[in-house]
Amino acid sequence: LEIAEFHESRHDYENAIALYRQILEDDDSNELIRTRLVNLYLSMDEDDKALAELWDLKNLLPESYSVDLTISRILLTQEKYDEAIDLLSETLQQFPELDAVNYLLGMAYYQKEDMENAARQLQSIKPAANVYEDSILLQARILKDGKNLDGAIQLLEKELADSSTRKPSFIIFLASLFREKEEID
Repeated sequence: LEIAEFHESRHDYENAIALYRQILEDDDSNELIRTRLVNLYLSMDEDDKALAELWDLKNLLPESYSVDLTISRILLTQEKYDEAIDLLSETLQQFPELDAVNYLLGMAYYQKEDMENAARQLQSIKPAANVYEDSILLQARILKDGKNLDGAIQLLEKELADSSTRKPSFIIFLASLFREKEEID
């Protein structure tokens, strides 16, 4: 393991991968090694190989939502929206309380240009969630994309009135909405 880590630290990824593979021959269920392989493949921009490792990891850890989220993020970057939506919907059934799943599912619908389902997923995110303010920004973008500038402005102004940690992001987005609204009027 130490030799593989040494090769990895020196960006000698091929040798590191070969050594990690040898470890997996002895212990196919080694979660740490599979995670390292995923990270190596991602840093090498080999998403398909990373996905293959992640699917193996998912089989080893079927109750791990973090693996599902990572797989979904890669699928979204590959524009495999239906696959991401299927996986995230399955994950949401297992873990209905996870707002991060709702957010990624909303993002998947948004990227697929299914704004109705995107908005529905994003609106289900609780204000205390880490992704809440990101969901507000995406909801505002959905309203803007649907030419509902007033709705987007109203949403952002409401959030600004509440205690927001993302005030600069909201203000910048609001300014762009006001500028766009001026151009239309």
